[in-house]
Amino acid sequence: MRHLEIENLGKLDHAEIRLGNLTVFAGPNNTGKSFVSKLLYSIFNAMSANPAQTSLQRRLATVQKSAGRLVRHEHPSAHDVQKTFSEMEDLVSSLPNEAESIDEAILLLPDQMTKLKQLSRNMQNAVAKEVNLEGERTAAHSAVEDFRESLSNFEKDLEDIEEPWDFIVSELEYRVTQNLVRNFQIPNVSYLKGSHKEDLHVKLGEILQVAMSDGKIGLKIDQYSLGTLASLSNVFYLESPIYWKLSNALEEVKQIPALLRRRRNRERLTAVPGYFYDLARELRFPYTGDIAFPEVHSWLVSDDVVGGRISISRGGDMSFEQEGRSFPLQTTATGVANLGILALLIERKIIDHGTVLFIDEPEAHLHPAWQVIMAQALFRLAKAGIKVVVATHSLDILKWLEVWVKKHPEDEKIIALNQFPILNSEDEEFDQKMSKIKGDLTKPFFDLYLDGV
Repeated sequence: MRHLEIENLGKLDHAEIRLGNLTVFAGPNNTGKSFVSKLLYSIFNAMSANPAQTSLQRRLATVQKSAGRLVRHEHPSAHDVQKTFSEMEDLVSSLPNEAESIDEAILLLPDQMTKLKQLSRNMQNAVAKEVNLEGERTAAHSAVEDFRESLSNFEKDLEDIEEPWDFIVSELEYRVTQNLVRNFQIPNVSYLKGSHKEDLHVKLGEILQVAMSDGKIGLKIDQYSLGTLASLSNVFYLESPIYWKLSNALEEVKQIPALLRRRRNRERLTAVPGYFYDLARELRFPYTGDIAFPEVHSWLVSDDVVGGRISISRGGDMSFEQEGRSFPLQTTATGVANLGILALLIERKIIDHGTVLFIDEPEAHLHPAWQVIMAQALFRLAKAGIKVVVATHSLDILKWLEVWVKKHPEDEKIIALNQFPILNSEDEEFDQKMSKIKGDLTKPFFDLYLDGV
């Protein structure tokens, strides 16, 4: 998985991108770096989930919502319905979710579908026996009708699933579509296309092809390739530390009823990208005390760097702990939050063996010395086996990489350096690419310098 081809994405007519343990997208602003990062995250994140399980859980969520109305109206069959629904949830949860079990999940799906349909019919029968819908209509009657309709739709969805593999691919297409909408905060995926009439295409080596035509996402992938991508167990996107300083407020925004923020073609948009909530959700899981990369963590929280650690209360409040004192994260320097969040992800084992970490402008709010530390930390994680994708225009980060490779030429193979705008050819050497990138980034300074001479 070392080569990515993109056609007709935003400003990128055509791009061939190299991928490695440390993939670097470097160049000026507004050249497509973040666009490609968010695209890749949206795809990888979709592939890392269990598609059969997530699809069925999403369909069951609608049934669960309508079943809740039966409970609120104290329907006589509510207890039996809840018991049967728990059986359905257990059945869905039993589907294998390990990457190597994709084949097993496909074999189990037909039998699972049959059992789910039978349980659904059991609930239909239980409700039908208890309520006579003739006569005066009540709220309870409405709840029953709503519940029976949701069950009918659920059964119809199951009937429409003819081939297990088609079912899985369909769910992956749905997840990629939703990820793109959430992460780019766009009304629909057609907004990602460039100005041409051609379709948007993404090709990841021989593993995966993604095409967007008529506003719909289509995938070409085989079972072996899906297992390869699903093995990327943790896929996360880290952006501005400002989000984390405002994390509680942003979580509250997410809870605002859709009707209060609804605008035309904006129902699913909150102005906060989905990847923030993806990572925030992971941080709510209990802390185990087990750290995959203790040396990198100890170095980041040491007095030589941040000089403290970020902690999370049971209520989700984030604070900065330093020398026995605690400060709300929103009162600390943004640069502290930037490196501190990276240390927190290591501490909570969110960054673990098998993780893919996308990080956009890691230099944000960091003075040059800390930008170098950030470069060192990301490189050390990449060398330890983490897949790191960095979008940057920091000369300090790039210079550290350049100096390191000169001193340790054997480590050049870890870094996949990509120039934005996409100008360099695949056969260019690392030094040639780095020289061109630095030339682009330093041009404004030299123009001003010459202007002042």
